[in-house]
Amino acid sequence: MAVRSSDLKRESIELHMDASSKVTETINNNVSFATIFVARFDTKHGNIIEWQYPKDFDLNGVEFSAMPSGLHLMKKDIIYFVRPPYIGLSVYENIPTFDQSQDRGAHMAAVGILVAKTSETEIYDQPWRHLEFLQSQVRLHVNLSSDYSALERFFSEHGSLINSYDGDNVTSGPSSSSSNNESSASMMDATSSNGIIDKMNHQELSNSSSHPAHHFSSFIRHFGPSIFVLWKAAILNKRILFYSAPPVEIGCYYVYGTCQLVNFSDNIKQILRGRDSAENNQLQPLFNVGVHEIDMIKLMKGGFVACTTDRIFQNKQNLYDLLINFSSKAAASSLSNSPFFSSVTTTTSKSSSFVPSPDPSLLMQKLVNLNSADFQRYRDLSKLLELHDDNNNEERWRPYSLIEQWQLTLNRWCGYFNTLTSNLLSELNSMITTMSVFESDNDHLISIYPEHMNTLGLDARTDNLFIKELCRIYFGKEVQVVGGSEGMIETNLLTLLYNTLWTIVEMILRCFRI
Repeated sequence: MAVRSSDLKRESIELHMDASSKVTETINNNVSFATIFVARFDTKHGNIIEWQYPKDFDLNGVEFSAMPSGLHLMKKDIIYFVRPPYIGLSVYENIPTFDQSQDRGAHMAAVGILVAKTSETEIYDQPWRHLEFLQSQVRLHVNLSSDYSALERFFSEHGSLINSYDGDNVTSGPSSSSSNNESSASMMDATSSNGIIDKMNHQELSNSSSHPAHHFSSFIRHFGPSIFVLWKAAILNKRILFYSAPPVEIGCYYVYGTCQLVNFSDNIKQILRGRDSAENNQLQPLFNVGVHEIDMIKLMKGGFVACTTDRIFQNKQNLYDLLINFSSKAAASSLSNSPFFSSVTTTTSKSSSFVPSPDPSLLMQKLVNLNSADFQRYRDLSKLLELHDDNNNEERWRPYSLIEQWQLTLNRWCGYFNTLTSNLLSELNSMITTMSVFESDNDHLISIYPEHMNTLGLDARTDNLFIKELCRIYFGKEVQVVGGSEGMIETNLLTLLYNTLWTIVEMILRCFRI
């Protein structure tokens, strides 16, 4: 994986957990998507919008979001993307032709939608709820079907000709031209606290595998202890970018999963209310991005998480703080592959690598290194994953319990990270409040000691820069960690030992599962 830092904010798509940490999905009766379209690869003109409804909706550039770079290598794919102020979903299919002289031997098309907030609820319609319909339609239109009546009927039932956005009526989408990049970025910033995931007021989790939440356990397993590298980067509101070859669908699940790592409970929101912190610095999910989004990304403020198949982003190091670079082999595999145990400090991993950005920030250099606290947390998390596996075996012959079982296990995983984040920030708030009373007016620094770091569940030797940045971002305080010595040889040896042991344990467990 690779690392970098910047100011990006798109329409908020954060995750929200209520006090009981239940994860459910809003069934929004006021479904509102703004447009439905068919995109196609044309041998003479490249990607084009072949058909759309309504006809006057501005889809300039969406053809590249719906069919991103490298997709010609795939037979099928699912793509999530953001087009301010809308969330997009497209389903792609590629079929060979008998005449190799026609369309380069293949037909490539995608059917997609853009969803918006409803004026009544200010909640986004979840685009994945329409996935099955889009999949059925792309099978027709990849074969050059000229019958769009089913798409029009679907829009008449679920779409909206006029969509409300921040109180203003929107009858067409914003142009993706450079002249509108600044306004698009501003649209995302203006509504950062009312995003698709944050506003999901979850009430019911579908048993359909199309819901991104169903891939959360595989996401955790893939990264192993390194999931806490992502957690720290996410809670620090860094700009996180996943790069891999297609399929794009996997990268979109990475984006969704990363957002689930940092949910603010109502209690934490109350603590941070009034501060220029969480309410204005929440991680923004962008899902898949391409070269056409670069100008807009440059103008955005705050942290984000996105995925891309465009290799040029690796050379645009000013656009990200943390780049997670997956090899083509890893990208082509499923999320259910073995956990990521490779060294996170190199770029030579066979699966993926975290690489610090050229920015001289020592924080990001240290952030990608695992420590003993990270491994301890993963041991705790592994127990939940094992429980999920046991429950799956027990419930295998009870299909009626599938929804309830998924609900329970998902609540456990998300509840774990919700509790982890909430405890860290609430404990830190209490410490800072108490210490501020005893600090003199002339003291500019608040001192944190190793015992405080232990209470916070952090490593006193290697997490000191992390805690400094955390205090600055969320509480506007400068702190110093007294005692502990970052980068000590003992710490590196301990981390190496933990890493080796976990690798052996996982290999044994995988053998037994087989």
